[in-house]
Amino acid sequence: MDRFEWSNGALLPGENHSKQQPGIRLFDGPDKTAFDKGVAIVTTHRLFWRDAQQSTMFGLPLAQVVYAEEVPDGRGKSPKIAVHLHAPRPGKTPGPVMSTVHSYIQMTFREGGETDVS
Repeated sequence: MDRFEWSNGALLPGENHSKQQPGIRLFDGPDKTAFDKGVAIVTTHRLFWRDAQQSTMFGLPLAQVVYAEEVPDGRGKSPKIAVHLHAPRPGKTPGPVMSTVHSYIQMTFREGGETDVS
């Protein structure tokens, strides 16, 4: 989670909105976080997470993503995707987590859409 940076959601020049999916819970590696029931937003440049009240938003550049994979889970559980990330960039601006031992995040899709976002 230390790759995320606080954001106001403004698009960069040449950046376009691609997909949006509500009902997302974020994990720092295998660990639950307080970031639950938010919206995942994918653009041509970044991956964002925004809370349902639209008061908290943060994102990371897609260049930080090494690969994403579906996480096999128990029967009846919400689908989950692991997003494996490069090490934090030097000079990265602050975000919701300053450091972590994990090199990946997980997103749980409580309202479906995992095949659209991954």
